[in-house]
Amino acid sequence: MKLQKRLLFTAAAVLSCQLTRLMAGEPEADSAENSVIFDGAGKSEVKAPGVPPDKNDKARLIVELERRIYPGADMGPGEKSALDSMISKMLDSPTARETAAEFVKTDAKAQVFFKDTPGTVLMTINGQKKIWGILGYTQASDTPPTIVMNKFFLQYDKESEVVTFAHELLGHTLEAQRMPAHLKPFRDFAMNDEENAMLVGWLVSAEAGIEPADMVWSYIKNPDESVNALRSRFPYFVQRLTREEMKDPVPVYRKLLADTERQAGNLDSQVRQSEKWNKFIDHLVNAHEMERNSFKIIREDIKRQLARIPDTRKNLAEIEAVLRRVLARFSSDEGKEFMEGLAKASEDGYFKRRDARIKEFRERLAGLLLSGKFKMPDSFPHSPGQFTWEQLQELLKKEETSCPFGGL
Repeated sequence: MKLQKRLLFTAAAVLSCQLTRLMAGEPEADSAENSVIFDGAGKSEVKAPGVPPDKNDKARLIVELERRIYPGADMGPGEKSALDSMISKMLDSPTARETAAEFVKTDAKAQVFFKDTPGTVLMTINGQKKIWGILGYTQASDTPPTIVMNKFFLQYDKESEVVTFAHELLGHTLEAQRMPAHLKPFRDFAMNDEENAMLVGWLVSAEAGIEPADMVWSYIKNPDESVNALRSRFPYFVQRLTREEMKDPVPVYRKLLADTERQAGNLDSQVRQSEKWNKFIDHLVNAHEMERNSFKIIREDIKRQLARIPDTRKNLAEIEAVLRRVLARFSSDEGKEFMEGLAKASEDGYFKRRDARIKEFRERLAGLLLSGKFKMPDSFPHSPGQFTWEQLQELLKKEETSCPFGGL
């Protein structure tokens, strides 16, 4: 029922990982302010490199980030212009400026590439092209870390481009370089790394006035539940743990494995359920002479749900495989030693500070969303002349009472 809204979120957010991004045209040029800076005629005085920039000095932050963000070796003039524009637009956000100042103070660095991403498709939403697929990712083990941005961003979906870039640069790339060396073996087991990056991207988006997607609203309503749900949808998140879970991960992984097996076992019944809904709609149209077109949106939703089943099945199989590997590893002597280190790491000041920062970002995001500037979604959007799922369910109840259809 919520699939359409989830698609909209994936195309518009960042989400990530997230856990999604053809009109021809040149990438947007740098802002006038940015051009002035590099022409040497800027109004803001560029201070000595050794003095950390103020978080509100956008002009100097641009200069300092330009010193630390290296264009990929194969980046042409058009891509370099797009990168400069991304940096400037990102720093319109107070949160981005604040975090960029930390990036500079840490003397963090990054290299950026625009690359083709397999499986990317373009969707037209409200007349605009949106990217569906992998929007970007960070290879944190590189020196310096590598950020890969979806090449479609050179032409389309400029709002999502800036949000994705902030997620990768000021989330993953910054934290990869200020994490103490003794904690890096545990980096891929820390969920707060991903949550921090998501929050940075969402704050940049909200501060730009971009309407939040459903996942952002769900997160604000119940952050812990939303973060936990990532593990049931993406193989690369499933082994990540909260700081509390790091102290004793085996029961967490066993529960996730049981939940994954149950979800996989329910897929066939979901297929049968969808087929029965189609049959019931046929009954309403043929036996009760209801307008066939009034079920168009529901039919499309059913079609999408059925189309996703093979990918969902594959995804759950991958999640199960990851969980079984982790549990097998943790049952070994080497794994038990690693768990001891993981439990110790959970009490490290770095992770505690990052949890405190996440709490601060959560409160900041909630304040923005609930300020009245944005409209909280009610339910599945209703289109005139179209039945909603709730209405279809009511029709089924009446049918079962008066003339049993056979049940769903």
